[in-house]
Amino acid sequence: MLKPLSVQFGITVRRLRQEKGFAQEEFAYHCGINRTYMTDVELGRRSPTIDICRRICRGLGIELSAFFIALESDGYTVLQDDGTSSE
Repeated sequence: MLKPLSVQFGITVRRLRQEKGFAQEEFAYHCGINRTYMTDVELGRRSPTIDICRRICRGLGIELSAFFIALESDGYTVLQDDGTSSE
């Protein structure tokens, strides 16, 4: 089964952050996000708002569209069931 979006989102954030050479605390500060909140995002315990997504992407120096392409390249697709559907 596919991982929930919040978990895969966090995995992708962590991967891209590490590729840019940021420590988590440094990156959170760079994005204007509380470090513990960033930890929760990376662990999939939080589902960030679109504004937080924008801050994360700005911190990574990428567009939102590029982030979602990276999310898909990490194996996430909305066309597969992640077990969270309300249908």
